[in-house]
Amino acid sequence: MERRSDIELARALAAGDRAAGDALIDRSYDGVFRFLRPLCRGDAARAADAAQEAFRRAWEALGRFEGRSSFATWVCRIAYNVVVDEARRPAPLPLEDPEDGTPFDPPDEGGTLPDEDAARAEESAALRRAVRRLPEELRFAVAARYWAEARLEEIAAVEGITEAAVRKRIKRALELLAEALEAGA
Repeated sequence: MERRSDIELARALAAGDRAAGDALIDRSYDGVFRFLRPLCRGDAARAADAAQEAFRRAWEALGRFEGRSSFATWVCRIAYNVVVDEARRPAPLPLEDPEDGTPFDPPDEGGTLPDEDAARAEESAALRRAVRRLPEELRFAVAARYWAEARLEEIAAVEGITEAAVRKRIKRALELLAEALEAGA
């Protein structure tokens, strides 16, 4: 059986074919989740929630999917907007101990990490912080390319720019990231 294109599946889903929706999710969820996890500070639950919201929004906007990029890349752009929207909301109030009013600390789930793992975790956290500080157009380009593994032509199609412009954005983003990491972001 011939593999249906993303645009064919999207049209079938819009016409009510739930199996087409399942196929689109099977094909794209892992890439969207990989894209979101670093943007969600490594929090898998937040990334899963953001992915779910991104797919919900994608289903609502299905008629606007033109097939100029993969469905996964298109959903990554929506997912990026979900994370940005979430960041703009005020932070929730912390839970407090009713007796003394101090915030509850989350339980320690694994004890301390070995030095090597701790260093790797800190490097990863520093990179995520530096990426979050990039200007939005650079942040999306580098996140889509390296975290979602989107092709340059897909990013260009989603952003409405040329592949050369995407390459320039990624180059500039990598320069800024190198500077930030050297400065100890």
